[in-house]
Amino acid sequence: MHPSPLQLEHYFVTDLHFSFNRAFDGNKAMELKFENLAVQSAFLQDDKDASKWQVTLKVIHQPAVTVNSPYSFSVEIVGLFHVLPAYHHDKELLVKTNGPSMLYGIAREYVRSFTSIGFNNYVIVLPSVSFFEPAQKPASPAPATPAPTQPQAAG
Repeated sequence: MHPSPLQLEHYFVTDLHFSFNRAFDGNKAMELKFENLAVQSAFLQDDKDASKWQVTLKVIHQPAVTVNSPYSFSVEIVGLFHVLPAYHHDKELLVKTNGPSMLYGIAREYVRSFTSIGFNNYVIVLPSVSFFEPAQKPASPAPATPAPTQPQAAG
């Protein structure tokens, strides 16, 4: 085991909102549809110290009226991170992949904790997600096609 090259120094919750769905039917199966879950992240690098980053993660669950889900909610968490000096790879990719992943785990626990004390203990555990976005390969230029030649007039 070794320390992660991305260290979470501090985090805080900037938004936490839960609402009970009065149309929820406890006699039917509870639904948590992935398409009703929105996850947004934003990144800010420190102007004075390029190894320091602020990552904001917002998780929103706003189910459609037809979905039998007991809650709608939003959670926003801001994390303050730093990249260890020994890390000599793509620091931005590291931050944009691992920063939201760490904060998502924290958001998952907030959601689980708050829903476990709610109506009839209908606990919501957020599904696992990946923040890894493979680097886009630059499009290779199309091979040049020769211009059509005009027949030469005989003469």
